[in-house]
Parts: sequence; C-alpha cells; structure tokens
Amino acid sequence: MSSQAHWSDDDITTLITFLISKKASAGDGIGFKGSVWTKAATAVNKVPHTKGAKKTSGSCKSKWGKLKETYNIVADIRAQSGFKWDDDGGADIDETTAEVWASYEKRHKGSAPFRNKGWPWYKKVQPLMPNAPRGANVYHASSGAQPKQPDTNGLASVEDDDHPVSHWVCSSIVI
Repeated sequence: MSSQAHWSDDDITTLITFLISKKASAGDGIGFKGSVWTKAATAVNKVPHTKGAKKTSGSCKSKWGKLKETYNIVADIRAQSGFKWDDDGGADIDETTAEVWASYEKRHKGSAPFRNKGWPWYKKVQPLMPNAPRGANVYHASSGAQPKQPDTNGLASVEDDDHPVSHWVCSSIVI
C-alpha cells in the first residue's frame, strides 16, 4: 500500500514554477505530455519534505488537475459582481451578502471553502491557464452555434431624426 503524497506550499510552488517553465511545450490548451510530469516529479522531489511519500508523475499531474479545478472555481467567484474578492479573505461574505452567497454556493460546486478564505495560488496558476473565453455567450466557430443576441426591445435607437444611420458616412484619410 502506498502512502499518500503530502503537498507542502514549497512543493506546490515548485510544481507551478516548473510547469510555467514548460508552458511553451504544452500548446494552447495547456496539455502537458507525460515526460513533463516525470520531470516535474523530479523537480518537486528535490524540495526537502517533512512528511508523505515521494511525488510521482501521476501525483504531479493529479495535483495540477486539482489546482486547475480550484483556479476555475475562484475565477468564477472573482467574476461575480455581487462579491468582492480578497486573496486572504475570499469572497468576504458578511450578513449583507450571506443570502446571495448561499444561493451562489448551491449552484456552484466547490465554492464553499472560499466564503471567507482566499486562495494564495490564483495569481501563480493564472499564467498556466488557457486564454480561451468561457461562458454561455461565447461563440465557438467549430460548433457552428451562434451566441445569443441580446434583446434590444425598449432600448433607445442610435438614430435621431436629423442624422439617420443610413446617412452616416465613414471616411478614411490616405497619406
């Protein structure tokens, strides 16, 4: 029976730093090859440990998966307009935001630990995250699906009686 690997803050920092150094080999989707995980385990195992088993390529890959998952949870919280985010205090929920947080927490698995506790790895992991936008209204050319268009009923028109859009002129200057 193998003992579970214990990850110290130094181990996590070493893993993230190593992966950043190999980012170019990961491609746009940040998918590292097996050889990178083997080298990552070697780098992390050079860090002095006080407990736990040696890290393997599998445990490094698994830890990275958990870091990415947590990053996405924190990124979603940070993107919410109803919460403030602090790397130490998390979503900083108090009595004025408790009800909204309770509703958010029910719909967003994994958010509970960040009610009033931050996550120190966010800015360190950020450079390793794909830059692809996410969300319901993101257009992906390969899917052929168009993003939902906002309902414009009731919005003021750009036109006015003196300057209808059909009479606007766009000019350019050639030097």
